[in-house]
Amino acid sequence: MTAADARGACAAIIVSYGSGPELGRALQAYEAAGIPAIVVENGPRPDADVASRVWRYLHGQGNLGYGRGIDHGFRQVASNTGGPEWVICANADEAPGVPQ
Repeated sequence: MTAADARGACAAIIVSYGSGPELGRALQAYEAAGIPAIVVENGPRPDADVASRVWRYLHGQGNLGYGRGIDHGFRQVASNTGGPEWVICANADEAPGVPQ
């Protein structure tokens, strides 16, 4: 999804640390809801499959932790003129319609 697709809508910032299947389920739920996602991967290994499914994939910044990871993702959203109006901040195991 491009920035133009997300304009005026909602986007999700998901902080992950090698979350694997949980992240896959979260992305599937956000995709089904039409919500573009930014994944901030804090783990040591990038995931090309995840990177191909999301609006933005941020990796290589080290383990920022949850709060700084959200800040890092939000700066990407804020730097995008005409980006989404609303932002969901989530862990990889949190998504709409995904049982906890």
